[in-house]
Amino acid sequence: MKGLRAPALYGLITVLAGITAESPQWLFLSMGLSLFIPALFVIALRESLPGALISSAVALGVLAIYSTRAPLEVIPFQVIGALFSRWYRRPEISVFSAAAILFAAAVIEELLFGLPPEVKSSLFGSYRWGVYFFTALLFGEATYGVALLFTGRGELFLRLKFGFWPVPLFLVCGALSLLPGFPYREVAVNGLIVALSLFTGQGIAVILHLIRRLSPLARLIILIAVVIFPLGFLTAALILGFLDNWLDFRKLNGGGENGSNPD
Repeated sequence: MKGLRAPALYGLITVLAGITAESPQWLFLSMGLSLFIPALFVIALRESLPGALISSAVALGVLAIYSTRAPLEVIPFQVIGALFSRWYRRPEISVFSAAAILFAAAVIEELLFGLPPEVKSSLFGSYRWGVYFFTALLFGEATYGVALLFTGRGELFLRLKFGFWPVPLFLVCGALSLLPGFPYREVAVNGLIVALSLFTGQGIAVILHLIRRLSPLARLIILIAVVIFPLGFLTAALILGFLDNWLDFRKLNGGGENGSNPD
């Protein structure tokens, strides 16, 4: 029975996340529950492979009875959990793959059910693909962080670095988006948003690295500031993530406290 506790909890959270996703008033609760699905899947998988697989199948079956759309809300997080179980030691692969899965899920959902009401009423319209990816990356990064905390490997999050390739993507897409009359300006802007999302995701890891040695009171003050000024936090993360490619705040490229021991 002990080996079935994690699979049972994983199945329960999955069902609750899918059901609450169907109600606009419970949407934020669903998003919060979804953050834990990959972590719980990893733990359930470690305790009992058959139990994790059976819980996944039962949860999807229950949600399919409830609504044809509900299973689609949780399947991406189940896939991310399977991904984390294999690649959790590689932060850049884990986060980018999770973002790609969530982005693909958003595209598929739009193709099947049309534009979400919040997108129809927004101003970003043709730039929604980049916004989808930005949101997917932040959410994928959050699920990865939760999974690491649950498995006791939170230090891996501090090593998140996508490499230098987002920089040329940013420069090329930024330049093309400014060209007057450029026929593929929308593509360029979406690519620019993707580059900015990668800088932001990397910058969040940099910020956590910089504040980890602060006193508990200082961390609490920073947390309150983040809650009150989330855009300021994301802007700071974007700038630090961009500069990290040259300044290497965490000394990942040349050894040091986080770069000298990859395992």
